[in-house]
Amino acid sequence: MDDQRVLSWRKAADLEDTFHGERFANVSVVEVRYPFVFEGGIAQAISALAASPIATTVAQLDTETRARLWSAAERRLQPLVVDGQVRTHMVSNLVTSRKAE
Repeated sequence: MDDQRVLSWRKAADLEDTFHGERFANVSVVEVRYPFVFEGGIAQAISALAASPIATTVAQLDTETRARLWSAAERRLQPLVVDGQVRTHMVSNLVTSRKAE
């Protein structure tokens, strides 16, 4: 599989197509959704970046770029705010398959 596609599938069907394209058989994809709430609102959601794989990159941003990132995140997260909390879903796609012979 193309390393650039890792974690980039937005739909389970795209993931399934990729596995079929790599000659896997009996491919089954199950999408699992769980509620995901940042009770501290947008500030908590953005602060969660500190615990993510991109934490070092974010920490190295200059002040202006960090402010632009914060502003963009606020715009994207605002539609998800309910009663001061960011409410969304965490989505995982679970794949089972076997390599075709």
